Amino acid sequence: MKHNSKQCWSTSRSEKKEAGAPKIGGNRLSGDGYSKGYFLEPTIFADVTESMRIAQEEIFGPVLAVMRAKDFGDAMRIANNIPFGLSASIQTTNLSRVFEFVYSMEAGLLTVNLPSAGVEYQLPFGGSKESSFGPKEQGPAAMEFYSDYKTIYLKY
Repeated sequence: MKHNSKQCWSTSRSEKKEAGAPKIGGNRLSGDGYSKGYFLEPTIFADVTESMRIAQEEIFGPVLAVMRAKDFGDAMRIANNIPFGLSASIQTTNLSRVFEFVYSMEAGLLTVNLPSAGVEYQLPFGGSKESSFGPKEQGPAAMEFYSDYKTIYLKY
């Protein structure tokens, strides 16, 4: 894989203020297989604050925005203070924190001590808030997703 020396992330003054330069990555991939589309090497931004655009948008790519929280409660507040809720993960050995996370996290898929990707097809999947559009599109819930129901009353 070849790396294009041109960074995908704009380095304009206003965008640097938004997220700064990536700490790692941020380069567009080029070469065989990468010429058709937008392929980006894994990228990490550090010192992101919750008001920054990168923290408020749903990015589908190998991009990580690192944000600091004062404590668990502050981390939950930050995580829920965005308009999206596709998935969320927590790494902990504290079972009380697990249940606090499960009951208060506003996301459609929650994992504990696991990655947030790799869904199981027999289970319903879909986000919450602006990460969703209603019914879940996998598992038994898919019947509702792909069905058009009618209620009919008939006296014969």
